[in-house]
Amino acid sequence: MRERARLAIDWSTCAFAHAGQIPQTRIYLDAPEPDWRNDAVFFFDLAMLLRGLDAAAEAGIARPSQVLRATLHEQLSQFVQGDELRAAIQLRGTEALPPRWSTLGGPFLVKASSRVAYSELQRALPPALARACENDSARWAPQAADIDLGMLHPTLYFAEGLLLSRPDRADAVARLLQRCLELTRTDGSLPETADCSTRVRNDILAQALRVGLLLRELKIANAPAQSELDRLAATLLARIGPRDFLAFNADSANLANVWATMFAEQALRWYTSSAADRRPSAAALV
Repeated sequence: MRERARLAIDWSTCAFAHAGQIPQTRIYLDAPEPDWRNDAVFFFDLAMLLRGLDAAAEAGIARPSQVLRATLHEQLSQFVQGDELRAAIQLRGTEALPPRWSTLGGPFLVKASSRVAYSELQRALPPALARACENDSARWAPQAADIDLGMLHPTLYFAEGLLLSRPDRADAVARLLQRCLELTRTDGSLPETADCSTRVRNDILAQALRVGLLLRELKIANAPAQSELDRLAATLLARIGPRDFLAFNADSANLANVWATMFAEQALRWYTSSAADRRPSAAALV
């Protein structure tokens, strides 16, 4: 673990060695068709990188340099527009970025902004960045229970973020999660979108299980029942392939999906943990 953390920090230090230097969003092993994501940089990606560095420091397995933190703070500050945050910045290309949830912004960004705000425990943030992150949670917290579900993946990102930045709104997050779980199919899967989409995603199962476990840990009255968590865990376990990875969905059953597998490992470790183990924490969400 220490060696992997060191290698990740070394890569980050090299990739962000200079202000304005940002690696491509997607790097392919084989020559791909041009990917619009590589024309942009995303607040979410940089925020989760910063959270990873902080987590390594908190666990005592590595110590990222303050220079690297300062560089990331500078990069993240580029997304501040007034007192708000932009989700993406176009770096190159002549065509506008496609209007997707990841480019338009919305409640999902709270997962990222909450991690950046939490980073102040390690190093003070630029004031404008800190203020914009705080405003991001404040904007969406009052309507947490009733936001449009849309795509469940970013909706559950919002839930994960608000449990860190505004744990006082955990009861509203529980109501939001229940709305998501009401969409469960007869086979235990969850749809990609709330509009009766036929497509399902395995990462959503892991996200829902993690949020449910956190709500139970916080002893929220309207948290999912243990039987609901058992069902989610059983469905998730059934989706894990013989090589111990989670595919994105049934259409890509032979391909490991890295983030879905990470979500699933964390969810199932929390689910099977004993009282003596490290308890679920919103700050620990990958």
